[in-house]
Amino acid sequence: MPRILLSLPFLLLLLAPVANADRDDDADSATNEAGVSPRCEAAMDRAAGNYSRCLLGAQARNARRPNASRLERAEQHCADRFDRATDRAHARAEHRKETCTPFLPEIADRTVRYAESVATEASGKQLRTKFSIKISTYLETEITQENVEEIIIENINLSTLKSKYVTEYIDAKVIYDSQNNSQAILVFLNARHTYNVRVERIDLDEQNEALTVSSNYALSDFDVEQLDQFLELTKPDCPDESIEFVAATPIYPGSPYSPADYIEFVLFQAQEYGYKTVKLLGEQATVQNYLDYLSCPNLKGFFNVSHGIDGELIVLADQYLTYISILKKFLSSSLALKVVVEFNSCEIAIDGGEFKAAMISPAQAQKFAGGTTDLVIGASEPVSFCFWVCAFAGKSLTESLAECNNDPDAQGAFGISGNGDDFLRKASNPPSELPVIPPGIACFLDE
Repeated sequence: MPRILLSLPFLLLLLAPVANADRDDDADSATNEAGVSPRCEAAMDRAAGNYSRCLLGAQARNARRPNASRLERAEQHCADRFDRATDRAHARAEHRKETCTPFLPEIADRTVRYAESVATEASGKQLRTKFSIKISTYLETEITQENVEEIIIENINLSTLKSKYVTEYIDAKVIYDSQNNSQAILVFLNARHTYNVRVERIDLDEQNEALTVSSNYALSDFDVEQLDQFLELTKPDCPDESIEFVAATPIYPGSPYSPADYIEFVLFQAQEYGYKTVKLLGEQATVQNYLDYLSCPNLKGFFNVSHGIDGELIVLADQYLTYISILKKFLSSSLALKVVVEFNSCEIAIDGGEFKAAMISPAQAQKFAGGTTDLVIGASEPVSFCFWVCAFAGKSLTESLAECNNDPDAQGAFGISGNGDDFLRKASNPPSELPVIPPGIACFLDE
């Protein structure tokens, strides 16, 4: 269970009466120094206070009659109430043309952590670290890649990490120092509302005790190099040289936020234009499969939807596809300026990002497109669909992505770059008649 000690000012902030509620109409119509409406500020204060009370009430009932599944349901009920309250506040602010705080994820996360810290200390337990990991249990055991997940799962209440903005524990990896001693544990968590990944770094001392915990940790080049060493890959080997287009996602069909429908939509459009396609879903979306299909000589396009980390890697079904795999080992010059690659992943195409640099050179993608900010689940996939429909129809890749991303419902920004031609290569067996364009595709709205 995550644990942090909250400062006295923050505790007072949560427990104090909400003064903003008593402001008069003139004051409510003004904004504070950050440009936020006092009415919305007050609503957020009330929502956070109610959220905290709800969570602590659930902990109190669980203290008297422990029941883990009932506690989890109660905590989810609290999160749902918080969602509804903040959604109402945003709707009212939008109606009044007022501005609300952009820090809703931070408010939710901090409120959850506060409630958990209070519940822990109320039970008589001391807060040692944010995760309160009792690694001392394993002092006689060396932490290795084989047992790290067991240690993490046994000593962290993962349900408390699955808060409103974090939904899925992915993995845990040990990072070793130059003497091959365990140095830290990296815990990877998928975001709930975006295709981003949150990393928690737990630094260890020589006795494998948790020293510090770094939240929202930014991976270093050294970390990525070690992650890459966990891969057991062979030289890429194209499974079918006739394949011209690949659409893939490691996110299982049927999950609450599965992009499988959009994979199918894009594939159908590719087939309408005569492309020989292949689909990789769930367990099929492995690092080896991605590298194998990216090496196919007749490949013209590759579409992926998955979580990404800060311009360095994407999360696949088995491991992480890192820029190092592309840069040093497997894809040097293999795309030969003939393959358009689009990864619907957060920040994978940011300027200065290692992944983008590796895809452009030495992999030599014709064009590489992807997220330059957080891409919202459910709002970013239509941008990708629009982009590929325009590309199949022979439109400029750069202009198409810009037009598709201008949709007011799109949330998150995409970028595109590369030294190849700005048009997708046509299928080997194009149809005799052009397919019907789906309604609402941005690059055709003025035609």
